[in-house]
Amino acid sequence: MTIVDQELREIFQAEAAERLDRMERNLLQLEQERHNQDLIKELFRDAHSFKGISRLVEQKELERLSHQLEDLLDKIKSGHVAITEELITTLAEWVDQLRILVHCAITGEMKVDSESPFLGTQDSRGNRLATAVETAVQETAETMEGKGIQKREARRTHVLETIRVATAKLDGLLQQSGELTVSQVRLKEHIGYLELINGQVEDWLNQRKYYTSPKKELKQLKKNMAYLSQELNRVYKLLDNDCERLHWIANQMSDEIGTIRLIPLSFLFKQYHRLVRDLATSQQKKIRLTIEGEDILVDKYILEQLRDPLVHLVRNAIDHGIERSDLRLERGKDEYATLRIKAMQTSTHVLLQVQDDGNGINLEMIKAKALALSLYQREELEAMSTQQLQMLIFESGFSTRTNVSALSGRGIGLDVVKSRIESLKGSIHLQSQIGEGTLIQLRMPVSLITTSIIVVQAGAYNYGIPSEEVKGLRFFRSDEVFYTEGREAIMYQGEPVSIQSLLELLELADEQQVRQENQEKKGAIIISNGEEKAAFVVDAFITESQVIVKPFCSLLKRIRNVMGVTVLGTGTICTVLNPYDLVKAVQKERVKTFSLRQAPVEKKKTSVLLVEDSITTRVQVKRILESQDFVVTTAVDGAEAWQLLQDHPFHAVVTDVEMPNMDGFTLTEKIRQSPNLKQLPIILLTSLMKESEKKRGVAAGADAYLVKSSFEQEVLINTLHRLL
Repeated sequence: MTIVDQELREIFQAEAAERLDRMERNLLQLEQERHNQDLIKELFRDAHSFKGISRLVEQKELERLSHQLEDLLDKIKSGHVAITEELITTLAEWVDQLRILVHCAITGEMKVDSESPFLGTQDSRGNRLATAVETAVQETAETMEGKGIQKREARRTHVLETIRVATAKLDGLLQQSGELTVSQVRLKEHIGYLELINGQVEDWLNQRKYYTSPKKELKQLKKNMAYLSQELNRVYKLLDNDCERLHWIANQMSDEIGTIRLIPLSFLFKQYHRLVRDLATSQQKKIRLTIEGEDILVDKYILEQLRDPLVHLVRNAIDHGIERSDLRLERGKDEYATLRIKAMQTSTHVLLQVQDDGNGINLEMIKAKALALSLYQREELEAMSTQQLQMLIFESGFSTRTNVSALSGRGIGLDVVKSRIESLKGSIHLQSQIGEGTLIQLRMPVSLITTSIIVVQAGAYNYGIPSEEVKGLRFFRSDEVFYTEGREAIMYQGEPVSIQSLLELLELADEQQVRQENQEKKGAIIISNGEEKAAFVVDAFITESQVIVKPFCSLLKRIRNVMGVTVLGTGTICTVLNPYDLVKAVQKERVKTFSLRQAPVEKKKTSVLLVEDSITTRVQVKRILESQDFVVTTAVDGAEAWQLLQDHPFHAVVTDVEMPNMDGFTLTEKIRQSPNLKQLPIILLTSLMKESEKKRGVAAGADAYLVKSSFEQEVLINTLHRLL
């Protein structure tokens, strides 16, 4: 797959060439100096960084091959694999294959056979690779159980690139395509007839100069107008019928295409029996898994996006919820825990439930963790309902786990699951009873092909909000606004609803707009996220429309408050807002900083020091941070970062681990030893997935350890916000 982003493609091409050239030189030198640890470390670091940049530009085959190379070099570095001439030859050929794949990613000129051991090269080379690697790593044949689980998961989580379609459905589409062709011909005939009428009108105008009497001219004009009215009315009826026909065909084709994309949930569920067995064994637990609703159909895109969140919920239930068999027996339970995955369907939505009969959620631990993270004050927590307290587990970085395990505790929590579900225009709900278990329900649309939105005007622009989350529209006066629990509110259907200016929330309002809002009667759109409601001040209600929402590119996968964009029937571009983000933003404000009666307060931007030796990764992460209004300063290694920290103030540090001159662990230790810097939040961002590396990061003093292969950009953003 060719890299689409031109700037990123050029940066990747330059960095890849530099690293591959250096790896080739070091391999040749290593053949002469087989005990040179510096060469081995530099080779490992380059392979590690190459894997990272391959992932960032979404080159799966490059990432896979460089990951294998990194694993082998890691075994060489640890002394478990002897360096032989055959191994050096194999490694050199490995670098050659990386070059070929880089060329493919840049130019798109070659299609790679992913099943070949050497990605499409000669069989003899593939055999030498297999032989050399098998010989080299036979001393390390025993792998950790947790790592084996992760590899099995990775093998099962492939993307569905093709769909099997019934011939009858294709025949139906072909027939409708024929109907479109007929309609096209008919429209051309109508246009031709209108052109003929237009020619007749021009002839009439030219004939006026031949009339000698106004009376005769008026009589002929009446006759011509009657004829024109009759013909135009006939063409209008024909066009109206054809438009109705086209509308029907378009709806039929949309429905047919939508059903073609529908895939049974069995494609998603078939991996879980083995997954649960492996995870239960690793945790010394006994679990019975039941799955219901495998025949329910969902859109291919939704199914793919559900894969990771559902795996995380299953892992979370096994790790956090279900007890060990001996503890269950002590508590009078069956030694076999029950884990149930159930799918149900309504006319427009799919409900997915993950339920266990384990510990349930301990509310006191939830409160303690929320206080430790400074999410809420004790008084606020005491005022919350049980449901509100339980939903706190979906806050960024929230985990009651006290130790890091192979299944959880990585800083990647249920907040990512919630964000993913909301990005699918879905919602998540939770029920839990201490000692009896937990049920988490995901609610998502069957298909994302079209969405109904309410279009509103705020300032100079139009914004769309999914109709399903809109609970009402109303007008209000400024004297109807009152304060409750530190927030401005209005009454809606007999209950107070927090209110916020939509422009201010989007940080688009200026002082003049705020004064205008204070003086005039305003409209408010009331939105719900399934649990809470909030009202947003707008200038006008425009229309309700069925649209196709286009997501942003991969570099902008997650933009706060925004779901995507669409084009309205008028041809204007409309930003579609994320109702869950909007309501959450209002509810999280303990005391409003933006009042309907005062100008917005200018926000002070947060400065972040980004430390990364890979220019591709550096540019990519810098883009992500700057898209969220962070001021980013970059450094190429720990030594440069340390110097910058002496001369400039920063609010947080995001650093890679494997770097020349000074690595991320050493930089973290130096920061923690500095009296002036020891309180600085530090996030380690790396591709290293080993348990020992994670523990080393924690021991060095890192506040979070994010594995690049496991997080999306919102994880990094949410973690930064939590630490700050």
